[in-house]
Amino acid sequence: MIFNFATEPPLILLGIMILLNVPIEQLTIVFVVMSFIAVMFKKEKQLVFKIYNKINDLL
Repeated sequence: MIFNFATEPPLILLGIMILLNVPIEQLTIVFVVMSFIAVMFKKEKQLVFKIYNKINDLL
């Protein structure tokens, strides 16, 4: 089985939390935090690429 480490661990974590009967409020908080981290990482990556391209244009 091939794992995509960008998406699989959060799904595995949520699955384990569901199996352990974690309350839905805590599941929601974990899902929101993981989504926020993923969105911020993607935006930060795009920002780094923009800065890198601007520097390359100047050189």
